[in-house]
Amino acid sequence: MKDPYKILGVARNATDQEITSAYRTLAAKHHPDKNSGDKEATGRFIEATEAREMLKPENRAKTDMQLFLARLHSVKRTPPSPPPMQVRVSPEVAEVVGAMALGAIGGMALVGLLGAIFGDDS
Repeated sequence: MKDPYKILGVARNATDQEITSAYRTLAAKHHPDKNSGDKEATGRFIEATEAREMLKPENRAKTDMQLFLARLHSVKRTPPSPPPMQVRVSPEVAEVVGAMALGAIGGMALVGLLGAIFGDDS
C-alpha cells in the first residue's frame, strides 16, 4: 500500500483543507488535459486522485489503520530469548556432577563419594 500522505506531500496530522489543497495542486500539474500523451503525468494524476480518496474524512481512519498495520507487519521482530537457567548447588554436588560428566568416577567410587559427602559410612 502506497502512503497517500507521501504522495500528496502532507503531514499525517494535516487538515482536510491542507490535503485538498495539496491534491488540487498535484491534479492541476499532472492533469491529462495539460499533459496529453505523457503517461507518467497521467499515472501521477491517478495516484494523487486515489490518495485524495483514501484521505477523505470518511475514509481516513480506515486508511490510517491500514498504514499502521502495514508498518507493523514490515518490522522484523525476533522473539525474546528465555532467561538463562540458573541452578544453585553445593560445591560438593557440583564436584560430583562435574566428575561424572568427565567420566572420572566409576559406579562404586560414586557410591563411596556420595557416602562421604552425605555422611554415610557404608
